[in-house]
Order: sequence, then C-alpha cells, then structure tokens
Amino acid sequence: SLGPLLNEVRGWAKQNGWHADFAPQVDWPERLPGRNRRGMTMLLTGGVGGHRAAVGNYTYTTTSSSTSTDANGMTSTSTTTHHHHLVVTAVWVRTPVSMTLHQRGAFSKLGRRLFGDGEAATGHAEFDRRFRLESRTPDAARALFGPALVHEYLTGRPPLWSLHGGVLLAHQNGQVKDPGTVPGLVAPLIRVADLLG
Repeated sequence: SLGPLLNEVRGWAKQNGWHADFAPQVDWPERLPGRNRRGMTMLLTGGVGGHRAAVGNYTYTTTSSSTSTDANGMTSTSTTTHHHHLVVTAVWVRTPVSMTLHQRGAFSKLGRRLFGDGEAATGHAEFDRRFRLESRTPDAARALFGPALVHEYLTGRPPLWSLHGGVLLAHQNGQVKDPGTVPGLVAPLIRVADLLG
C-alpha cells in the first residue's frame, strides 16, 4: 500500500527542507511520454547546490491490440494494457531559451547525412553525430550549450532533457520508492544546469 511510502516521503521532505506534493499541478506532462495530464502522482521540491529542483513519479498507459486466427478460421482480437512508470527530475535555470536534447537514432543519422545539420548543430563533429539539439533559437541554444557540456556528453552519461519556461526536465524508467535516493536522482541534471551557459 502507498500509506507507509507517503509517511516516509513526508518525513524525509520535512527533515530535509523539501516540500512533498501528492497531486502536483504542473504542465510538464506536455513534455513527457504519454502526455498524461494527471500522470504526476508525487513531487518533491527543494534546493540542491544553489538550484531549485524537483523529483517525482509520473505514470501513463498505452494499449496495443493484436488479431489472431485459429485453425478453424475464427478471428479474435486481444488488447493489452501497459502501465509505464517514470521518475521525472526538474531543475530551474535562469534562461528564456527553449531547447531539447535528443539522442540520434539510425533514421536521424541518415537524415543528417542526406539533408545536412539542423540549425542548432554545435560544430563538435562527434557530439553532433550522436546527439541532436533542437531549438527555435539555435544561436541562443548553441551559446548555452558550450564545450564543457559537450565534453560531459561525450565522456559521461548525463540525461537527455528539454528546457522550456526556465525548467530543465528529464525522465528515466522507474519510480521513487525511497526518498533518500532523491539527491542522487537529481544530481546529473544539476550538473547539466551548472554547465549550461
């Protein structure tokens, strides 16, 4: 049951100067898989390394159906529902620039070879081969995404993220079940925030 976790989360938040919210009203689901407006089920918000940060649980559902025909020629359709759980991390930064960092898939790499770089290419060949920085203001995005951040992505494993409305947002599979893991979960995105600009 959720009861013990709620009490543990509330206790941890109070002890560490964070705020716990179990029905948070945020517009982040617009930037998350499934776009479930009611998908944020828990959010812890507090200060880390001079930044306002948040870690929360998000859920969304997908359905898939398959059709099969048996030996007698009878057709049946079955529907499967999948529940997805994500840990969402957020860090507030002082910039009006909006951008999204994507990992390039095979199709994206082919498109780049055929059509050339997108406008927000950083000019670092290896980074631009592996990642795609998308922004409506490519010059401003490039100015924020400097050599230190490029180096971090080529040598480490920082998260992919989107930046909109001054909020850096990242997600990974899983759920926060132990509030003690919160600082470690948000640390990689804090590192990105520190290196932006």
